[in-house]
Amino acid sequence: MDFLATLVVVDDEERFVTGQNQNSGRETAHRMLELVASKSTKYAALLSIASQSASKQSDQ
Repeated sequence: MDFLATLVVVDDEERFVTGQNQNSGRETAHRMLELVASKSTKYAALLSIASQSASKQSDQ
């Protein structure tokens, strides 16, 4: 067993990211940034769809 190995855990809902030892800080930060980026990309896509829908409705 390697006591210094990194272990990063993300919950099923992707709300919590935790590093399981002192050496997991870098990997934990990267996983957090990946989740933020993926969620903001999804949010931006939803905003784009919503604005297209709103502009179509205002044209009618």
